[in-house]
Amino acid sequence: MVARSKAGFKSMGFWYTDFSTTITVETVEVTRPTASVHFKELTEEHQASAANGPSNVPSGYSVPQTATFQASADGWQLDSIAPSVHGAACLCPSSRTEDDSVGGGAGVSPPPNRDQGAAHHSYLRRVLAFA
Repeated sequence: MVARSKAGFKSMGFWYTDFSTTITVETVEVTRPTASVHFKELTEEHQASAANGPSNVPSGYSVPQTATFQASADGWQLDSIAPSVHGAACLCPSSRTEDDSVGGGAGVSPPPNRDQGAAHHSYLRRVLAFA
């Protein structure tokens, strides 16, 4: 899915040169065996084009989301990530997966940007360690 999107974007003369994502935890609710982490993901993207070269002005988005974890013998396991606003589409790097599902549950592919997605999930699990 991501490879197709990038190829289509590049075929039109554009490509991404850089991404940055910041996760801000807003609240944590723990009701064993479930925990919810309400957070905001802010992603900025830098692009370049064949016509104009690299741009120093980022585009981006900010999406409030909720990550749900289930307690297990191995600690907190990510169960789901979904937009906090009903009906909002979430195409975020931390939650978008190869099969178009929300990331984290059993049988769901890992996020396409594995380093970034894994870092976000690890960060949210560390937040729960203190809850």
